[in-house]
Amino acid sequence: MTADAPEPTAGPDPVTRLMLAEAGVLGATVLVIDDAGGELARAALDSGARVLAHCDDLRDEAALPPGVEVLDRLEPTSALGEVDTVLWRLPRSL
Repeated sequence: MTADAPEPTAGPDPVTRLMLAEAGVLGATVLVIDDAGGELARAALDSGARVLAHCDDLRDEAALPPGVEVLDRLEPTSALGEVDTVLWRLPRSL
C-alpha cells in the first residue's frame, strides 16, 4: 500500500451506522439516495430488501453493490410507488 492510498475501512462509517440504527427494520423495497461508498445499499440488500438507488455522483453509483436497481432520475414511476423505506445521505455541506 502506498502512502497516498486510503486505509481500508472495516464496515460502514459512523454516519451510515447511525442511519441504519435509526431506520430500524427496513421495508421490502428500499430507496437509497446518494449512498457514499454503497454501504447503505449493501445493508438493505443484506436485509433481503429490493433496493433502488439514485446517486448524483457517478463515483457513488459505481460503488453500489450488484443487485441494486439504479434509477437515472427520481421521477414518479411505478417502482417509486412500491418504496417502503428511504435512506437519503445528505451532503456534508448541509
